[in-house]
Amino acid sequence: MESGLCPSLFLMDEMNADFLENLDFDWRAAFDGDEHTLINPSTQAILKGKSVSAVHRFFTDFGNHYLQDEAEDESRTALNAYVDLFQGIGYTVHLVNNFYAATLNYQKNQTKDERFHYYNERYKAEFIISGHNVYLYNKIGTYKPDVRIDEDLNVKDAKVMMDTQSFWTWCKCCFDKEDDTDGGEEVYRQEYVYQNHDLIAIYGEKEGPALYQGAIKHVNVMKEFAQSSQEASYSVSHEVSLIDLRKQGYEEFIFNEGDTVRLSLKSINQTLDIRVIEIDETFVEDEQGDKQLIDFTLTLGNENVVKAHKNSKNTAMITLQEWIDGRREMPFNILPRAIQRAADIVMGDTDSVMEYRKDRLIGHHDKNAGNNVQLNVSGLVFNRNGVPKTAMTY
Repeated sequence: MESGLCPSLFLMDEMNADFLENLDFDWRAAFDGDEHTLINPSTQAILKGKSVSAVHRFFTDFGNHYLQDEAEDESRTALNAYVDLFQGIGYTVHLVNNFYAATLNYQKNQTKDERFHYYNERYKAEFIISGHNVYLYNKIGTYKPDVRIDEDLNVKDAKVMMDTQSFWTWCKCCFDKEDDTDGGEEVYRQEYVYQNHDLIAIYGEKEGPALYQGAIKHVNVMKEFAQSSQEASYSVSHEVSLIDLRKQGYEEFIFNEGDTVRLSLKSINQTLDIRVIEIDETFVEDEQGDKQLIDFTLTLGNENVVKAHKNSKNTAMITLQEWIDGRREMPFNILPRAIQRAADIVMGDTDSVMEYRKDRLIGHHDKNAGNNVQLNVSGLVFNRNGVPKTAMTY
């Protein structure tokens, strides 16, 4: 968790008038004690009273470093992976909870930001940034049973987003894998069937994919892993706009991302404990220069659907820009059709014969030596029936 995005509002007042016209990307904005980087500054947007977005400086600092190492089925501890990633960046990582080792697969030319999020997925880590310190937890936030978000109390409006395409209610679990020294079939010492009886009573028995966790030795740990996997199989997100009850003296209505609170929406007959995934607050300054909260929206529920809705477009745009800048290779299937056809012809020509001479390389068709290509340090020549048709010098 922790998106790092910080929408900010710059007011066109006397103090700001002198510098707003020079506003540019990579400017720093201070918010709640941390530095953020402006990512879409627009003077026109500010003049019209719209917001601009800033991302925590941690993400832009990490995004400016590219890694050229690769890993294929490499087992590493979380401590080793994160400490190595944070070397020489000016940030310190703290592993607050214990994390299991994970098998890693990644390619070169990733930013440290991309690698950091990949590690978080593999090690199932959630994080909090404070200044130049990053704290990793199994689960951030606290359980607040006394904090109730209720339509009759403090909800102005609410909407629900759902994604149940991969939903399941039970699955088989295999864990405690035997060490395989002979290259034979994998053998797991223990098996367990996870069932969510509450969901089975409502939706019936929907089998999910079997879970194989060789490093897990205890059934209680396997149950927790299966439960978290089952919860991730469906995505339900609630977005609620709240009345700020702190003005009425309810100081307990202070939320942090990751907190679990009680949500009651009687209009759809739903009451449940649910996590705070994202907080969107809008402030204005009063005449005394103090911040006043004027709008307060929470996104609650399963973070998977939030990530999909919030990040898919941004991720696609970042990938596209990296293709344009040449930092990432474009997939073959989106190259121009002429290149794909030419590649198919070359790759499919199994009748080619290659001759390696002292001064050149000659490739020709085994049924017609006049159709050939000749290459040396001076350039390249394509011959058709012995006649040069295309040539390129160094």
